[in-house]
Amino acid sequence: TLRNFPVTKTYEPDGNEDIFAGFDVGKKRHPSHLVIFKQVGSKFEQIHQSWLDGWSFSDQIEYLNEVAKNFKINMSIQIVYA
Repeated sequence: TLRNFPVTKTYEPDGNEDIFAGFDVGKKRHPSHLVIFKQVGSKFEQIHQSWLDGWSFSDQIEYLNEVAKNFKINMSIQIVYA
């Protein structure tokens, strides 16, 4: 079951979970997509997803910075352009 935790609130992990996020930058035809997962042991659970349809790149950057702060995401990820 998807729990869509709001990105505007601070997410408080329970101490033994890691938070991961993935982001696909959209172009004119397809919207950008953000997904956030938590990992406890070997189990992953999706806790948020957002579709950023029609957002400017500068608004997306501002949004992603807020997400990183509120979900305490401090790991870098690889960005792949297809």
